Amino acid sequence: MRPKNILLILFFVFLVLNSISFAKEERKLKVVTAVFEPFVIEKEDKFEGLDIEILTKFAQEKGYSLKFEEVLFPEIWQKLYNKEADVACGALYLTKERAEKYNPSGSYFNTGLVIVSLASSPYNTLDELKLRKVGVKKGATGEKFLRGEETKNIPLIAVAYDNTEDCFTALKKGEIDALLNDYISSRIIINKNYLGEMVISSNPLGVVYLEENELVFYFSKDRRDVCSEFNEFLASLKASGDLEKIKKKWISEPYLSRNELYVRFFILAAVVILFILLVAFYQRRILRKKALSISEKRYKELVYEAPIAVLIHKDGKLLFANKELCKIFGYKQEDLPNGFPVIKLFAEGEHQKLLSYLEARKKEFYAPMNYEVYGLRSDGTAFPVEMDVSIVELAGEKVTILFIKDVSEKKKAFEELRKSEEKYRKVFESVNEGIFISTKDGKPLLSNPALVKMLGYDSFEEILNRDIEKEGYLDPNERVRFKEIMEKEGKVENFETVWLKKDKTPIYVIESAHALRDEKGNIFAYEGTVRDITERKKAEELLRESETYYRSLFENAHDAIMVFEPENEIIIDANQLCLKLYGFKKEELIGSSLEKISKDVAKGKERIKELFRKGRISNFETVHYRKDGTEMILEINASLLFYKGKEVILSINRDITEKKMAEKVIVERNKQLLALLESAQAMGSFTDLQLSAESICKSLINTFSLKMAWIGLVVPESTELKVIASAGFDEGYTQKVKVRWDESERAKGPTGRCIVKRTPVIMRVDDPDFAPWREEAEKRGYKVVCAFPLINEDAVRGALTLYSQDENAFTPLAMETLEIFARHASMAVVTASLYEEASRTVQEVLETIAEKEKLYKELDSKAQKLEKSEDRFRKIVEKARGILLTFDNKGIITYFNEYAQEFFGFKEEEILGKSLYETIVPVVESTGRDLKKLLESIIEDPNQYATNINENITKNGKRVWIAWTNRPILDEDGNIKEVLSVGTDITQMKKSQIVFETYMTILDEIFSSGMGLFFVKDIKGNILKTTLNENWDLNLKEKWQKVLLFLEKDPSKENFLEKIRNSSAPVHRELKIKVNEKEIWKIIEIGRVDIEGDEKIIKGFISRIF
Repeated sequence: MRPKNILLILFFVFLVLNSISFAKEERKLKVVTAVFEPFVIEKEDKFEGLDIEILTKFAQEKGYSLKFEEVLFPEIWQKLYNKEADVACGALYLTKERAEKYNPSGSYFNTGLVIVSLASSPYNTLDELKLRKVGVKKGATGEKFLRGEETKNIPLIAVAYDNTEDCFTALKKGEIDALLNDYISSRIIINKNYLGEMVISSNPLGVVYLEENELVFYFSKDRRDVCSEFNEFLASLKASGDLEKIKKKWISEPYLSRNELYVRFFILAAVVILFILLVAFYQRRILRKKALSISEKRYKELVYEAPIAVLIHKDGKLLFANKELCKIFGYKQEDLPNGFPVIKLFAEGEHQKLLSYLEARKKEFYAPMNYEVYGLRSDGTAFPVEMDVSIVELAGEKVTILFIKDVSEKKKAFEELRKSEEKYRKVFESVNEGIFISTKDGKPLLSNPALVKMLGYDSFEEILNRDIEKEGYLDPNERVRFKEIMEKEGKVENFETVWLKKDKTPIYVIESAHALRDEKGNIFAYEGTVRDITERKKAEELLRESETYYRSLFENAHDAIMVFEPENEIIIDANQLCLKLYGFKKEELIGSSLEKISKDVAKGKERIKELFRKGRISNFETVHYRKDGTEMILEINASLLFYKGKEVILSINRDITEKKMAEKVIVERNKQLLALLESAQAMGSFTDLQLSAESICKSLINTFSLKMAWIGLVVPESTELKVIASAGFDEGYTQKVKVRWDESERAKGPTGRCIVKRTPVIMRVDDPDFAPWREEAEKRGYKVVCAFPLINEDAVRGALTLYSQDENAFTPLAMETLEIFARHASMAVVTASLYEEASRTVQEVLETIAEKEKLYKELDSKAQKLEKSEDRFRKIVEKARGILLTFDNKGIITYFNEYAQEFFGFKEEEILGKSLYETIVPVVESTGRDLKKLLESIIEDPNQYATNINENITKNGKRVWIAWTNRPILDEDGNIKEVLSVGTDITQMKKSQIVFETYMTILDEIFSSGMGLFFVKDIKGNILKTTLNENWDLNLKEKWQKVLLFLEKDPSKENFLEKIRNSSAPVHRELKIKVNEKEIWKIIEIGRVDIEGDEKIIKGFISRIF
């Protein structure tokens, strides 16, 4: 091989090896940054600035090549964290959070966060930014600051921008009110582009910093070695003075931290004092030593008496401690000599941290210049202090000055403030009412969660896009009115309007707000609360509909209803039926007192007191007057209610005058029944004329509460009347009566006239024709007399004469009954007479057969007469105007009387054999009650349903109400074969249900007040069973219990039971029983002997009649 080729090969190998060597030696650093003058400036696709120059010098000295990448500020941290970059620069603040994620370098510059605003509207403090829009750079310290504790209680709106220049542009355009930025950067940008237009927050003492910060470079977590190299480089740069030169190159205006200001203040003070000393030296050389001594003393006193604790040390050894420091640490001055270990002034737990800071400063590495630690007093108690650290040169040596402040009270106050803030924040976030702050032109600034939810939004950020002016109100004019009131009054209270939710759904709200004004008094925002009243509005609408509905019920009710005040009973409302019932016009009744139309005012007041005790009273009776003065009996149901904001009484007045008349009719009917029973008993039980007549008179006296009664027979072949029996208060009156029926004066009385006229005659005792008997009658208290002729076979056989102390005793109804009674009495007397006559005849004709046959014929004739009499009596009962039917245990109708056919509209052939359900009983009542179930219960046990009221239906479909009395008909084995039901039409007495309660039916009330209860006793009189029911009204039940107890203890009970046992007909008696202090019941007890199984029992009922 040629030498030339060998040389070429060697040369090539040399180049390759050399290139490999160079490649191994070259080191690269990826730098990520964002433009931020004067630290990072992009110029002609190249980067320069303070940070760039420092990094470039480092790379040159350490042999690194730099590759720069510009990104948005928030992306710096993402790339560094993902290790897509080795180092980050661009005026990066040192924060605890960043230091934990990345490797921070030592500090190379001190700066701070300031407020930048327009010169025309400057802002110097955070409080002045309340409700303002503040711009920050995304991801920068300013954004974090706005989210931190310092602004927690200051409502403002943060607007984030991608870079600093965008923030300044937005401020100039008026899109924001201020921005937060680094002081140095802001100063340079303002001087360059916005001089005279924008200003930095300041006060008379200089720039106002929101917080002070140190600038560092950040290295990724895996480049700790490069960070250490850089710190060594930075320390040498500081030591050589080159760092200060670089700073001055890029930043013309120096930055002074708070600590440096303190130091310069003291240095300036020292210079001034020194100047004074020099002047004194030249002016008064004689006094030089004295002046110097005074000046030194003043200097020491100035620092010693400073209000802040000052400590100077070198390498941890005390050089100086002023009075305030001794005070807060609890030492005397002599206890802190020079050389005292400063570390002993701090809690043991702080020693490691403080020593690490001291070591870092020696090596000029990063260490915080402001921080909090726990100091240690001389008594061993720890307390929080805040320290500002400054490194200065004194006498050619670097010393450390500590400015220490006791923050115990501050900590305590801050904790209290935090708790208070937390409390009010919870209130703000949990209160049900919406809380808002909005600008004057309708832009939301603040909303609590309740308002966000109320308007249908998911978050407060979403609600920020809401334009209240355009989409806040259903009627935009309401917003105009709201603003007009606010401009005029400065506040709006209970402003009711309709807002629109996110989905445009309207909601009713009530707003209360006040205006927020700036320092010039101009309104710039509204602050207030809002309450959603949509549900209340719906409720009010329902209430209005309900009021209309109940007003309709009130006005159209079938009973008279009035509302009156408890005091003085002033009537404040009445329905139409009430006005009609009383006969007044509305304007006449409203405003008048109920006392004027009440018969018993005192009783009414007692009832009102009872009403207030119980809350409501039911079914009490009273008497009121109509406009024309006529009386009416009312049944009252009353309750308390609130009406138009005050407590009043609602009174439902039912006119029961006719009902009372009906009750009276029922009482009279009972009397008729008893009288008929007595007369039937007399007819069937006595063949002795004297005993029959006496029994009839006694029955009349007891039944009709008469004074006296007597029966007289016409004396044959004369015009005289012979008294054969009397009962009651006679006292010899009948011995003197001497009634005739001729033309004499004694024939003009009621008895003589009735015989002559063959009709009943009523006559008052003071009638002139009664003169022959007046004196004796008045002695005995007789006031009116009624006489009935006793007629048989068209012949007057005698007379029945009755006497009463009640002038109104002989009413048409009573006369109807008494006439029937007189006919029965006539038959009884005639029967007894015939019996006596027949007996005599039997004795007379026993001697001959012919006479016997004649007797038989006469007896047969009399029997026929008795049958005819019985037939007439049966027809009276059968023709009674009442419904009578029977049905078997399957509900099939087996008997239907004529009145029932007429009432229901069915013929006998149409109804018999048909089910009650298919004909006269609906399956379900109009009230909703199941009548099929009721009928099944009646068939199963008729005695349990001895009486009941239910709705029936006629053939033509008309609904009617019937009061039924049910009795079982048993077969030979004692099983229920059929049920006998007697019904009374009470349709006209049945009232409709009203608003608050269902009225009891009229028949129930009649039954409860008149019919009483049924009982079963053994033959000795011990009660075995009654219809006294647990479901009865408690008051009524208690009264019946008293009645039963009285009857059990009644001395005459045994005598009454003996009469029942000895009689085949029903036996009755009347008693008066006091059931309470104010109420006396008149009791009629009726009973008879019956056989159940093999045992004799007594069945009957007790009726109360008022």
